[in-house]
Amino acid sequence: MPSRFSKSVATMISTAPVISKRMPVVNMSRTFNHSTFSKNYDRLFTESIAAAFFAEVYQLSREECTLIEAWASVKSFRPKGEDPDGADSNGFKPSNPDVDFKGEKRSNKTHRSRTDRESVLYRKGPYKEAKMCFGLHGVMENRNGLLSDIAVYNPVTTQEPAMALERIESRRHGRVETLGADKGYHTKAFVSGCRKRRTKPHVAEVKNRTTPGLDGRTTGSRGYETSQRIRKRIEEIFGWMKTVGVFRKTRYRGESKVQSEAYFTGATFNLIRMANLELAAT
Repeated sequence: MPSRFSKSVATMISTAPVISKRMPVVNMSRTFNHSTFSKNYDRLFTESIAAAFFAEVYQLSREECTLIEAWASVKSFRPKGEDPDGADSNGFKPSNPDVDFKGEKRSNKTHRSRTDRESVLYRKGPYKEAKMCFGLHGVMENRNGLLSDIAVYNPVTTQEPAMALERIESRRHGRVETLGADKGYHTKAFVSGCRKRRTKPHVAEVKNRTTPGLDGRTTGSRGYETSQRIRKRIEEIFGWMKTVGVFRKTRYRGESKVQSEAYFTGATFNLIRMANLELAAT
């Protein structure tokens, strides 16, 4: 039997207006019935529905990226031309075969996961272990610490600064005044991209690196100091999503379903955050 929460979610989604022009119109008031939740699960857990739910919760900002472990092991990362059967010369096919990839050169160009073909082998930084994962990009608005945008992407084909500019371009309503970020965004392409969008790049500076568009007029301002102080809050959001939201490792396969899970987890964080802000104001 569906819980009260599932009923309330079904009601909210069936009556929620779609505020983004890029989102398809969703009208399920006549066809969606919470009593047949299991039958409607595939329809509910789609990227468009999840995006509408997230947008309804959150109607500028700080950029950051992290990694979400895919529902696939490193063992499943096999050469693309390899026989998927995996049977030996006697025709025996073990359910969990031993795999020894020591000394084998593996890359996303030549290998692919058999479990989740859209996940990639990636490491967050030097001396970090490589895992099958997806990239997760988040945008936080500084005033209330709410998650204003979240996107799952391929970290191999798209770099973090490029993803940040892409999301700002696609999600903003009006003009984003300032954009805070860490040293990984202190690049010429990102700073110039922000300037072209009439957004002040409040990024942390890399020592002895000179970048046109980011000088003392920006770094010496009061707003820059505030952005650098508040920008670390987004790490708390990612921490909450990975621990309380159980999103350190996704339980779904495919980028679209992982994106839907990210929308629901992010919307849940915003609901709790708004409730806490309401309590603090009273």
